Amino acid sequence: MRVDPTTAQVTAVSDPFPTILHGVILRVRDVRVAIDRPETTINPTSCAATSVRAAVTGVGGDLGTTADDTVFDAADRFQVGDCAALGFKPRLDLRLFGGTKRGAYPKFRATLTMPKGGANIGRAAVALPHSEFLAQEHIVTICTRVQFRADECPAGSIYGKAVAKTPLFSEPLSGPVYLRSSSHPVPDMVAVLKGPASQPIEVELAGRVDSIHGGIRNTFDVVPDAPVEMFRLELKGGKKGLLVNSRNLCGSTARATAEFTAQSGKALTVRPVLKNSCKSRPKPKKSRPARRPAAFLGMVAHLVETVL
Repeated sequence: MRVDPTTAQVTAVSDPFPTILHGVILRVRDVRVAIDRPETTINPTSCAATSVRAAVTGVGGDLGTTADDTVFDAADRFQVGDCAALGFKPRLDLRLFGGTKRGAYPKFRATLTMPKGGANIGRAAVALPHSEFLAQEHIVTICTRVQFRADECPAGSIYGKAVAKTPLFSEPLSGPVYLRSSSHPVPDMVAVLKGPASQPIEVELAGRVDSIHGGIRNTFDVVPDAPVEMFRLELKGGKKGLLVNSRNLCGSTARATAEFTAQSGKALTVRPVLKNSCKSRPKPKKSRPARRPAAFLGMVAHLVETVL
């Protein structure tokens, strides 16, 4: 079983079929594979037409030689329906930890939670408020694409970490967040999620970093159609921080803009508060109305009686 690290698409590859058994040439005419273990496969949340594809290699030549091997491509249409009925309500929590003054480099944490039974995310874009700028002076070490493919990224190119919880595995997937060379002006932010030794799987989430309306935006254009209960991304602060405060954070409330597109096609825009380490201000106490002295009230009553 091979899992595509970008799309999480699964490909099953068999060992070579035997061609001779006890000196008798085998001519395989029918092969059937049944995957019937409960909760092993799940339906996608995208109703787009796809297909189950296969490549069957035939053995040619004498006695199983591969000189004349040919490959036959087969496909069977696959599509699910009623995706519009799926709910889509992602929840996003954004927090800054550390310095709140202008010029400080806070630690950043984004936590995404998804309710069960809904459509999976197909695309996500988060634009931070103008209170946070990109600390370009801290972008020093970048992993090249060649190093990334060879799994040889230098330790200095790690700027954070990420973790994802999915019902497909008993343990979370986790791994570092790299800055990787890109065809765009700013390096890409790539989270590499790996399972434990008992679940050897790797998923790569590549985020494109750019600017919109003078602020920072990170966009994940390709997200696997797989259920995720929680995804958390953390970026370092301080000397390794990628964010710098453009103003004092305690002066006002700042909100981010997050745009989500479901695998089913639904779109949702939310504006979560970018929380920080500022202490909440105590609410002012309501002032009670001053009590009137008894002598004053008596005088007022006497005047009223006199007028009447």
